[in-house]
Amino acid sequence: MHNLRHLISRLSSTKKPISLQFEPFQALGSRAFSSTSDGSDNLGWGTASSWSSRLTKDHFDGTITPQAGTGDADQSIQLMDIENVSDAVKKWNADDKKFKEFTDGWEDRLLETSVLLKQVLEPGARGSYLKDSEKAEMYRLHKENPEVYTVEKLAKDYRIMRQRVEAILWLKKDEEELEKKNALPLDDSVEMLLDNCPE
Repeated sequence: MHNLRHLISRLSSTKKPISLQFEPFQALGSRAFSSTSDGSDNLGWGTASSWSSRLTKDHFDGTITPQAGTGDADQSIQLMDIENVSDAVKKWNADDKKFKEFTDGWEDRLLETSVLLKQVLEPGARGSYLKDSEKAEMYRLHKENPEVYTVEKLAKDYRIMRQRVEAILWLKKDEEELEKKNALPLDDSVEMLLDNCPE
């Protein structure tokens, strides 16, 4: 502290004026280097300093009551509070947006989960492509012995879903009935749909 006072007193006693380039330091240069050569300073109750908090001797004596909300400190506190509130609102809005996206996609995730569960419960739930000869053999086996070749057994043997086996059996039965009536056979559009979209 003594070295600092000594430095300040030496700088204030030089004849060359000190030029401070930055605006915030100009007030500091005019007041901070005002110490006298004997080491005492002239910063009493009546003088302004760059570190002033606008408190005077009267504030400490109790004769002046501070007015709330009139100082720069009160305004800066209010601004900081407003900024904190706006930051919190922005964060809440971002969290709300993420939560809304999550809840809006809930149905899609449930459908994906149900497909995965079907794959676990039923082998070949996605289904592999079946040739027409395999479909005809499936229908023939089920028609000859429905107690042994049940829908569940055929689904496991051919590694496809039960619904697909039922659809194939129904289509083959319908195709057989149409051929008996001498009508045109069914086209392959339904079977292609079953092969491409087994779910």
